[in-house]
Amino acid sequence: MFCAILVLAWGVSLLMGWLHALHPFPAETYRFLAVAKQWLVYFDVGFAAAALLVGATRFIKETWEAQ
Repeated sequence: MFCAILVLAWGVSLLMGWLHALHPFPAETYRFLAVAKQWLVYFDVGFAAAALLVGATRFIKETWEAQ
């Protein structure tokens, strides 16, 4: 799941760069796309961090209860 979101952000970045090279976007559109791409990466990082914390908490809880 994490890789899929990151690959999506990378694909958007690659496509945006290619299209911008062919025909430059207006400044406002380019800025919007850049911010959208950045928030997609932030979402992926937050999602991965939340999964890591939940998994670590569950691991510690189950290890503590096993003793």
